[in-house]
Amino acid sequence: MKKILLVSILLIPLMSIITPISYGGEPSFPYTIQGPSIFGVLTLVNQRDQDGNELGYMTVTFRGFCRIEYVKIKLCEWPLGGPFDLITPESLIHASLDFAGPPDCRSECGGETLIITDIRKFKKIGDKVVADVVAKFAIPQ
Repeated sequence: MKKILLVSILLIPLMSIITPISYGGEPSFPYTIQGPSIFGVLTLVNQRDQDGNELGYMTVTFRGFCRIEYVKIKLCEWPLGGPFDLITPESLIHASLDFAGPPDCRSECGGETLIITDIRKFKKIGDKVVADVVAKFAIPQ
């Protein structure tokens, strides 16, 4: 118990000095990445028209846990940053799920933007990607 308390005392000040990150595909506002972490499974499905041409967006489902609360987020249109074939674990790091923060995780009402901070497993089959991810909150500065 003493070790957990000591680690918490040392890590909390570090969380407040994380510098903002910004590049294409991230939120349009300056932010810091803060916890709590949300661990879950991100499923991306590439959308195509009747002729098999990519439509330029995916459907996204995220299922996971924030503390002990179950989280399910479904986004029907999530724009691609490039062709679906080029999606890799590295390309998902720092990707944002806008206004997808669950209620009672970081705040009572939720709605915060989530940032994918780590990819634990990644599997791509055809037009579907399934990845075990860690997401944190993008907190406006």
